[in-house]
Amino acid sequence: MCKLDLNKIKPFEEFSQEYDNWYEENIHIYKGELALIRQLIPKTGTGLEIGIGTGRFAIPLGIKLGIDPSINMMKKIKNNNLSLICSIGENLPIKPNILDFVFMSTTLCFLTSVEKTFEQIHMVLRPNGYFILGFIDRETVLGETYLRKKQGNKFYKNAIFYSTDEVISYLNKYCFEIVTIKQGLIPGKSTDFVLNGYGEGGFVVIKSKKHRRSLTWSD
Repeated sequence: MCKLDLNKIKPFEEFSQEYDNWYEENIHIYKGELALIRQLIPKTGTGLEIGIGTGRFAIPLGIKLGIDPSINMMKKIKNNNLSLICSIGENLPIKPNILDFVFMSTTLCFLTSVEKTFEQIHMVLRPNGYFILGFIDRETVLGETYLRKKQGNKFYKNAIFYSTDEVISYLNKYCFEIVTIKQGLIPGKSTDFVLNGYGEGGFVVIKSKKHRRSLTWSD
């Protein structure tokens, strides 16, 4: 079993309101990310968000089940229809093969073990269930900005950022077939501008499907 990294969770417990305020202070970026995710998230089925935080994505996306290690973050969720579990992606207390999709956004960089988390996600998904993953691409202008400033940021100081190619390799290794890749937050474009593929946009969303064997995606 993977242990919780207290250094990563502590800022979210102590400064949960400050983290949530970011969404109001950067409303156009938030809405741009949400609009991109909406293009790939399933419209029906039982879904789980890993790293639900304050519910900024789960609530508008209609996701009813969420997991997060920060109790203080989840206390800020103003929706009584959500089922919340205090846990981590590396240890999902959910029965195998029961979820239609799993969603995770801007949580990848905080994981203690990408390998264990992807293994757990594969386990809880039904056959052909979907894994929708949003993250900051390290090898973009936005990714470079996060890397440059992370030492002075209480939330991202211990974060590990990944390139899209690295994420695809992890998905292939743990038997997810890539369905679609889209990118947003492209320099010089509006925050709601979306392109297929990756390489330009700082925010990337990959929709993949649980598969018995590993497949490689190509544009």
